[in-house]
Parts: sequence; C-alpha cells; structure tokens
Amino acid sequence: MFKEDAKFDAIQEHKMAIVAVEADLDEHLLEIRKMLKNGRLGYVTVAGIEVCHPTSGGVDRVSI
Repeated sequence: MFKEDAKFDAIQEHKMAIVAVEADLDEHLLEIRKMLKNGRLGYVTVAGIEVCHPTSGGVDRVSI
C-alpha cells in the first residue's frame, strides 16, 4: 500500500476514538443530570475548556 493509506487509516482510527469518547461523555452527562436532578445540564466551552453548565439546553456542545 501507499504511505497515504497508512495516514488515512490512522486518521480514521482517531476519528472513531473521538466519537467513542463523545458518546461516553454524553452517557456520563445523563447520569450527572439524574444525580443532580437537573435535566438542563449540558456542556459548554469556556476559554477552550469544555465544562458542564446548568443553563445550556442539552447535550449539544457550544462555544461562548
């Protein structure tokens, strides 16, 4: 195979890993919402760092 194929495979693996981590975070957020009894808790990005925020409308990640 070509060198580019190896790079493409590595990129695809990393993309799949990112999707898996995001799914884990979303699942964890649901658990935190239940524990805190706050259904509006969601993630926001502050200064480049993603944090939980009680007034965001859902699991969507937004930048402020």
